[in-house]
Amino acid sequence: MQPTQLITCHEHGAQLAIQELKDLLEIPGSKDPVSIQEIGPGILKLQLPGALTEAAAAVFGLTGENPLWRRPLVWSRHRHPVHGVLRITDPESLVDQIKADLIGKFGDLRKQALEPLIQVRKIHGVTELSAGQIARDLLTSLGLSGTRDGVKPQQSVLSVTVVGESLYWGLGPLGGQWSPKSGGAYHYPKEKLRFSRASAKLYEAFEVFSITPDPSVKEGKGLALDLGAAPGGWTGVLVAYGYNVIAIDPGDLDAALRGHPKVKHLAIKAESARFGDQKFALITCDANWDPQAAQDTIVGLYDRLVLGGYVVFTLKLMHDYKKIRDRPASLKAVVNQVQRATRFFEKSYEIKGLTQLFHNRAEVTFLLQKTF
Repeated sequence: MQPTQLITCHEHGAQLAIQELKDLLEIPGSKDPVSIQEIGPGILKLQLPGALTEAAAAVFGLTGENPLWRRPLVWSRHRHPVHGVLRITDPESLVDQIKADLIGKFGDLRKQALEPLIQVRKIHGVTELSAGQIARDLLTSLGLSGTRDGVKPQQSVLSVTVVGESLYWGLGPLGGQWSPKSGGAYHYPKEKLRFSRASAKLYEAFEVFSITPDPSVKEGKGLALDLGAAPGGWTGVLVAYGYNVIAIDPGDLDAALRGHPKVKHLAIKAESARFGDQKFALITCDANWDPQAAQDTIVGLYDRLVLGGYVVFTLKLMHDYKKIRDRPASLKAVVNQVQRATRFFEKSYEIKGLTQLFHNRAEVTFLLQKTF
């Protein structure tokens, strides 16, 4: 395991990510300190200590098999090893420098059983080359095809991150990076976001949490409940996945969803809704409500969820998220809020996932499941 790692988090959540990593990695009484440096917006350079606890070893993939692109931490969404750091002095020779350093340490990548992938990010880099151009030039220079057919978690990925005048590169298994996407960044075409940009959060949640729709969805019978639905961003995503949707919100839905055969809009508040004997395969809530009231509503709907059904819930952070860096009290308050919500939900549901998605802002996303 390469001791130096580059960690990606939300640019305003760096202090939360640093604290979470320290809590995970620091061993009381150890003389081997944890070194974490923020080298760019949402980019952390982590020096792993020599000794790791069992929990830390599991998170960093040192024990057992790595599940495909798991997301083990709340505030960090991607990592890659650092095998080399280059100073960008001549952008025209940049790719040649990477190639020379890479081949000197790993040899000809074309001889690997599975052709490596290449992922490049540029964070305020001084070079005029775009991330895409660097990736294309590397593929050509290294003699790789760039195909992504049949991507496997054990497949190597050459990760390149340009931060200012420095370039960090590393080679490691794709399945150990916490995300198959470069920097854990999920992007969707505009046509998927036509009802609301918030749609991206639910699309991302389906991917990050590997949510498999209930078999009833394939039969056209799967029913989902979307709370705080207007203008229909999440309702539209659920329809795209094949669900029939009951959308709850006093506000109007987008015209394209009004009268849609798979959508029933109840223009009322959630506490006024009555569902008879209906059961839901999935309940979603991205409503901008009081956080505790929203949590109470989700727990109150437990009996309306089928056994094995899921809840995707956005927890809105109550404190000034953007000022965490300068306000330690706000950082502690945010951590406490997430911990309280976790303990609250654990009384009813099994928590299958909890993370700050790329498309989350001052919020985190829970995946809950009814297992008993």
